[in-house]
Amino acid sequence: MLRKVHQVPVLRTRRRRGAVVMESILAITVLLMLTLAIIEFGVVVSVQNAISQAAVKGAREAGKGADIDEVVNVVNYVLAPHDITVGDGAGLLLEDPAAMFQDSRGDVECPPPAAVLNDGFVRLTVCVSATRAPLLRTLETFGMCTFVDRMFQFTAAVKRECPS
Repeated sequence: MLRKVHQVPVLRTRRRRGAVVMESILAITVLLMLTLAIIEFGVVVSVQNAISQAAVKGAREAGKGADIDEVVNVVNYVLAPHDITVGDGAGLLLEDPAAMFQDSRGDVECPPPAAVLNDGFVRLTVCVSATRAPLLRTLETFGMCTFVDRMFQFTAAVKRECPS
């Protein structure tokens, strides 16, 4: 009789160990996916900031009177650390209403913003295909988030410093 009393807790302990292992596996999986999501979000924010900075710096150069080739060089310089270049999954649109000028470069077509641009201002829109941006795409493996057919687009407008 003493033996049966001692065997019941041993069986419960063995069953409990199996439950603890399964709970640990589930918790680790959720924590791993959460960690990957945080890392992916950080990379996306970093790429968005770089594209935004490229649009602002390119617009400033255009406001100083730079031609479109010089603007492309500035944008490429800013995006170089992220391995993005205009013409390889990225494009830009430069607008100058005073000079009746609108030109685009790159293999991604940037739609012009809906807002009307006043005389004396220049506007630069930088577009990068999300499939070309250096994203980790770890969440795509879990079927959670996909960047197919998505695009980063940033627009900056500055006042022209010199008359056109």
